[in-house]
This record gives sequence, C-alpha cells and structure tokens, in this order.
Amino acid sequence: LNSRRCWARAMMVSFKRKKEQMESLVNSIRKAFLPAEEREQFEARIRERTFIAVFDEKRWGAQPSGGGSALSDTQVTREIVAKVIRDFRIQSMVDLPCEDFKWMPLVLKDLPATFQYTGGDIVPALIEKHRLNYPRYRFEVIDFVKDPIPRADLILTRDVLQHLPLADIK
Repeated sequence: LNSRRCWARAMMVSFKRKKEQMESLVNSIRKAFLPAEEREQFEARIRERTFIAVFDEKRWGAQPSGGGSALSDTQVTREIVAKVIRDFRIQSMVDLPCEDFKWMPLVLKDLPATFQYTGGDIVPALIEKHRLNYPRYRFEVIDFVKDPIPRADLILTRDVLQHLPLADIK
C-alpha cells in the first residue's frame, strides 16, 4: 500500500511538472506576440503566480523560504547584518525579499525604536501575515524586478537572484 501511495505521489509530481513546463511553453509563445508595453505586465503576473505557488504549495519544504532561512543557517548572516548596521550607523533598511521573516526579528530586536525597517516580497499573503504579526515594521508587496525599491540607507537582498531569469536580473 505504501509503495502504491509513493508511486501515485511521484506520478502527481511528474504530472504537475509536465503541466508547468507546458504552461511555460505556452506563456513563452504568448509573450512573443504581445506588444512591448504589455509584455512586462504579463511577465510580472507570471513571476507573481510562480512565487505564490512556491509559497502555497511549500515547494521549498516546511519553511516557506526554504532551508537556507532556518535560524541555524542564518547565524553568520545575522551577525554580519547587525555589524554593518552598527558600524555604518544605518538608520533604515529595505529587505527584499523579506520571505518568511523568521530570522530578521533577531537582528531588529536590538536596534533602536527609531530604526526604520521595510520588508518587501512578491507574495501578498506573506506581507499580510507580517503586517499583522509585526505592526512595528513596514511591509510592502514588491516585485523585485519591476517595482521601485523604497529608499533606505541599506538594501539587503538575500537568496533572490538565483530564482530569476538572467533578463530579470539585468
């Protein structure tokens, strides 16, 4: 019975991947025939849907942002960010993407109340959750590729570029 379930689950994953590949091909063809001004909006919708699906379906495991955002994996990052903020007397920071916001509160807790933190992510559900759970900080739905980045003394981007096509990175 277990082997049948494993087989069925593997077939579902395989089907889902094939379906996504087909949708990607169809979207590429559709995009090629769009006028330039509509192409950017089309790409933005696809990007948003992709990251929402990753979040909703927990494709990166139990942690919505993947294993690299676990507290044990961010110890050195937290120390470096805190040191940069302290050494350079940073008063404001934008964090793109802020992801599941698991480790950043450990950095922010020791900063003065006047410190201005803005977290941005493309997944609206994450932003709503953060706004409710962390009202002291500012959270915005931001598409890293197309939206303007809010002004701040420090802009932190971690684990985002490898998830984007080269054209979007440029």
